[in-house]
Amino acid sequence: MVLTGIQKSAFAFCDLRGGKYAWFKQDSTLEDPHSSNHQLMQFTNAIGFEGKFYAVSLQGTLAVIEKIHSHFRITSLGRAVPSVPAMHFKEYLIESDGEILLALLISL
Repeated sequence: MVLTGIQKSAFAFCDLRGGKYAWFKQDSTLEDPHSSNHQLMQFTNAIGFEGKFYAVSLQGTLAVIEKIHSHFRITSLGRAVPSVPAMHFKEYLIESDGEILLALLISL
């Protein structure tokens, strides 16, 4: 389970270890590369899959987050925006048949 929308630039997730659930929170100090006002990355949607987390920021940046030496790091960045002009859109990450899909709900 991954929680997003935390007030600070962070994400939290729940992990099952030894039959018990444990919550982890990771602060983010990375500036969103698609922010015009140098805002830190704030995630609005995330999913865990095969030991990695995939998250979308407020600015439409897609991040891959991996655990490296006991710390979670953003290892890859991309862009999640519609290919058609839109007044408003919302991104959702979905796991289906062993693949991560990015669904965009678009208001024209």
